[in-house]
Amino acid sequence: WFLARIQPYRTQDNVIEGVVVTFTDITAMHESERLRLGVVQIARELAEGIVNTVIEPLIVLDGSVQVVSASRSFYETFKVLAKDTIGRKIYELGNGQWDIPALRDLIEKILPKNQVMEGYVVEHNFPALGPQRMKLNARRIVTAIGNTELILLAIDFLETP
Repeated sequence: WFLARIQPYRTQDNVIEGVVVTFTDITAMHESERLRLGVVQIARELAEGIVNTVIEPLIVLDGSVQVVSASRSFYETFKVLAKDTIGRKIYELGNGQWDIPALRDLIEKILPKNQVMEGYVVEHNFPALGPQRMKLNARRIVTAIGNTELILLAIDFLETP
């Protein structure tokens, strides 16, 4: 791959008398970008594979609490479809059934101060499941350059008292 640059050739009197054509070999840069995209694709497939392998329901949120991904067990447990989940704020899921005050506290107040929160117990009555007592484990992931934030939220069901 080459990048061609064409510029006017000017005399000392600032009169154009021709053109200067330069070629820059960008093969290495192009190959590097192609490899980087391949690595990103492999990382995405690995992450999706991990999410779908986890037995407990797992949901991945972005910094604005929109669902980026969810595990197969999340969809099966809560009887929802990916098309009704991905891209929506967690609080809007299931006609607002995830708009739980304790969950809001975890995501908006506790987690921003801590990278990890384990064993956070939430009780809620889900229309399709009935009363549930859940232990939430949450982890905030911020990239090294700080431009991407994800929240992993794993759900473990406890016996209701």
